[in-house]
Amino acid sequence: MAKKDIQYPYAVDEQNNLIYIEDIHRENRHDHSYRCPNCGHSMLPRLGDHNAHCFAHSENQPCGVESYIHKMAKLILTKRFNDRSRPFTVRFQAKRICKEKEVCKDYKQYFCENILMDEFDLHQFYDLPAIEEVRIKDSSGEVFQPDVIIRSSNGNRAPIYLEVYHKHRISSQKQESGNCIIEIRVNDWYELLNLDQLCLEESERISFYNFKERRMKREEFRRMSDEIALLNEDIDIDSLLPLCYRSKNSKREFLPNIRLIMYQSGKRFSCGIFEDEMDKHKKSAIADITYNCQRLPDTFDPLSVLVERVPKARRCTMCCHCRQNEFETNMWCELVKNGSLRKNTFDNQKGIVCSSFERWTPIDNQSDFSLKEGIDYVIWINPKFS
Repeated sequence: MAKKDIQYPYAVDEQNNLIYIEDIHRENRHDHSYRCPNCGHSMLPRLGDHNAHCFAHSENQPCGVESYIHKMAKLILTKRFNDRSRPFTVRFQAKRICKEKEVCKDYKQYFCENILMDEFDLHQFYDLPAIEEVRIKDSSGEVFQPDVIIRSSNGNRAPIYLEVYHKHRISSQKQESGNCIIEIRVNDWYELLNLDQLCLEESERISFYNFKERRMKREEFRRMSDEIALLNEDIDIDSLLPLCYRSKNSKREFLPNIRLIMYQSGKRFSCGIFEDEMDKHKKSAIADITYNCQRLPDTFDPLSVLVERVPKARRCTMCCHCRQNEFETNMWCELVKNGSLRKNTFDNQKGIVCSSFERWTPIDNQSDFSLKEGIDYVIWINPKFS
């Protein structure tokens, strides 16, 4: 019997515990009695040498495979959610839309709504045990009997319904009911086993209904932008859209004053600066350079100027003597004769004190060093690193 042909991989024991066939061995196969969780009739573990292990009904009792899979999926999901030792994570794409979309004269679709991946551990929001097949009536008066219901002791938080389907998906009436529903396809025993994975992620097999729009107040959008630490080296502003169109960060790309910041790790970050931020600097930075991109020539290279002025901003990877192999995995200095730096001992920090350091600059983009510091550009050096 091929594994794909297995029909009954699970049973329940006399304590109503869910038992997987691979957890039973020949030495303990008679320690418990087993029954079918669907029809309730007794089952026997088949542990042969040639065929795949499985449970079988001890009597020729008819038990539909589809109804068995459906019942087992509900039991597995319930058991999994009630296991608080590991997270019950869901991931789905959700659209964030400003609540003031209809009335805000500054509404811009690019800034005021966007689709991002949301991830939640439902254990953080739903603290009551999951239960099967309970008839409930929602706020609209509709009566539902979901396969599994996840609830919270917080009365203001709507329940989540888990629906399992083998061949027939939930009705359009349920889809459009406004209730939060996670629909999970289970075609065979192999997909039953996958139900025990740590994350339910939106896919062809798993669908989310009525999760996909989050209405947020304008103030929430502003906080998403304005609470970002200015000049944070680890933040990609675009990845945090939507931002309120009125917030500062949504307009930075149009600013003429640009600031390039160098960090101790060697990372660099560049962004537009408002006038009231000219004297604000990132405390973890080694130094920064601020310049007006509209007044300076295209050949101006702020990084070259910063490195020439601030030795501690130098890194070997900025040096013209730095070399790396074709796979960009190993790096070395061409001035080192013994080649010892080829063996994963390359230290990028040596450029700070190296007397042979020479900034690498493309031939067609030579920086203009005739510009004057304090007039054409301003360099700030962190006192901690001076």
